[in-house]
Amino acid sequence: MECELSIENMLESQCEILDRLQMETTFIKSRNNLKEILMFIRDSILNISSGVCILRKYLDRLKENNNSSQKMLLLYQHLNEKILDMYKNIPEELLTAYANNNKSESMQSISNVCSVTNSSHIPIADKDKQKNVAVNDMADVQASTIKDCKKALFNEPEYPKISLMKEEEFDQLPKYMIGRQSLQMINGLINSINLVLKAKYSLLSAGKVVARKKGDLDLYLYYKKQDIICEGNECKYFFTAEDYERYVKVKLDRLALKLMMALRHCKRIREYRLKKELYYIVLN
Repeated sequence: MECELSIENMLESQCEILDRLQMETTFIKSRNNLKEILMFIRDSILNISSGVCILRKYLDRLKENNNSSQKMLLLYQHLNEKILDMYKNIPEELLTAYANNNKSESMQSISNVCSVTNSSHIPIADKDKQKNVAVNDMADVQASTIKDCKKALFNEPEYPKISLMKEEEFDQLPKYMIGRQSLQMINGLINSINLVLKAKYSLLSAGKVVARKKGDLDLYLYYKKQDIICEGNECKYFFTAEDYERYVKVKLDRLALKLMMALRHCKRIREYRLKKELYYIVLN
């Protein structure tokens, strides 16, 4: 019995030796292929390592750019605060000088009214009435003078602006026009249209030289061509679906077109078709 066990153990050990020898023989026969595989793995690891190094440098560069952008943002915010402070604190002397130079005719007419009120040939009640009219005219001229002065100082372009819809107007709209849409959605569309109008007419008011510097000369000339085509057709201020898509980055989908119908109903805009082009004309 013991002899049989020893023989079995010897056979098992010999089988293990034979398996190892067979494996070693296989490795020796395919050593060239193994060398190529190991070289390929080595090259792949080196490429990955170099890629990680490049990515690390790129991330460091992004970090530096991020820091510089944050500093630039702080500078812009500080500059914006200074501009707003200058805008709100225009010297009265400057306003007065601008008013004297550009509103001389209006001031002269008001002074004539005031001189008439001081005449002794007019009854006292009429004098008080004319003084009130003169004071009101003076206030209107001063308000318009301040507005014009700010435009001249800060080069504010004149552009149309559609007024937001009030709740009373919204309640009077037919239900088939608005469906389940809210007042906020309609006013959101109006704000988007106002942004389009501001961008378009700011470019037109800037002039050809500024448009060329900004790289928008072709767009400027296109807008000028549109103005010539629409001249005489009561199209003072208008925009198209292309303008909306250009500045809002969203197309006028079915929902927006349905809300535009509500704006037409409320006399905010009207449609004008000319040469296969649809213009949305601003009415207020």
